[in-house]
Parts: sequence; C-alpha cells; structure tokens
Amino acid sequence: MTDEKYVYLQEIREKKSAGRGVLGKRTGSKTRYVGLPHDHMTAAELKRRNSKVSSVRLNQPITYAELKELTPTLKFLYLDNCINRYEARRIDLVNMLGISNPGFGKMAAKLPGKLIFKYNKRKPSPKWLSFINGEAAEIIPEDARVLRDPEPAVVEPAPEEPTVEVSPLVLDAPVLVAKPEVNPYHVKLSLVGNPAQLADVIAVLTDKDTAYDFEVTISLKGGD
Repeated sequence: MTDEKYVYLQEIREKKSAGRGVLGKRTGSKTRYVGLPHDHMTAAELKRRNSKVSSVRLNQPITYAELKELTPTLKFLYLDNCINRYEARRIDLVNMLGISNPGFGKMAAKLPGKLIFKYNKRKPSPKWLSFINGEAAEIIPEDARVLRDPEPAVVEPAPEEPTVEVSPLVLDAPVLVAKPEVNPYHVKLSLVGNPAQLADVIAVLTDKDTAYDFEVTISLKGGD
C-alpha cells in the first residue's frame, strides 16, 4: 500500500467516525436518540395539534351564528357565491343572517375580498327566492367533478360501391362471364386475348353514349 492510499483511507475512516458520533454530540445522549416535540405531548395536546376543519353548503342558507364559525376565506366564498350565483342584494344577505345593516358592513370589512353586488332591483331575484326556500340545486366544485373519457363516436361504415367481378378466362372469342348488376359503378375485368377481343368486351359492358374512366394494364402472355 502506498503512502497516498494509506492517507486517503485514513481520512475516510475519520470522517465515518465523526459522522456516526455527530448525532450523539448534538443530543447529548449516549443512545444517540433524537426526540421530536410531539413525542412529549399528551393525548389532548396531540388532538388539538391540527386546526379545526370547517365546511359549508353553498346552496343552503345559514344563520349568522353558523357564519361566524367559518374561516374568513369561507365566509367570503359563501357570500360571494350568494351574490354571483343567486343574485343576492345587500338587504337579502342582511335579512338572511338576521343582523343590522351596519353590522353586516363591519363583518364584510374584515373579509379577505370585497363583495360587489350586481343585482340592484327593488324585488328579490327569483334565483334568490329559490335559494332562500331551500330549492336551489346542489353545487359541485370544479375540482370535485368526476372526469370521464368521452365515449367513442359510433362511425357507421360507408356503403360499398357495387362491383361486378369477372373471372379470368382465356378467350378465343369475345366471351364474358360475370354477375351483371343494373348500372354498375365499377367493373373488375381480367382476360387473356388480343386488343380486338378486349374492345369487344368493353363494348358489351358499356354504353357508347356515356363517358367512362378506364384503367388498363397490359402485359405479354407468359411474361412476368
């Protein structure tokens, strides 16, 4: 072992030893145990450790006592929902909560947002009347909706074009063997013969006064 390697391994051993002992040095414990604050809490303290969970139904009226139990953010969201969704006026919210108009103003001033009333007619909105009577539909938040993949569209197959299939034959004379149909749109033709025989077969299948599209493949008999 060279001197350089010995010094290198010695430094590694010292760092390992220091790392193993640093935990015990910080805690002052021979067992090297690190205690956390909740390890020394009683059952009652552990139960009170988390904050209170508040909830409110946005489609149901509530009292002022129930509103006071909510967090400031939930208070604002509930009142803002009444204004924008059910067209509530200031006097509508005051009557629902059963407080005075100045008291409502003091409560609204402590909210994290500003309440903007948009419906200012003399009579209450029909939407508000359905809400205050408990007839409003349940509101499902956007993030609580169940997302489903859209169902695949049913695509009906396109109708097939009528065709006439002709069996391949070696023709000594213009002979056609096929299943003729009325006004065929497409004809598949396979034959062996000379050009004059081909012309005779085409004359049998077509009308001389009608224009057609032809696709012809010609190869020598016995060729590839």
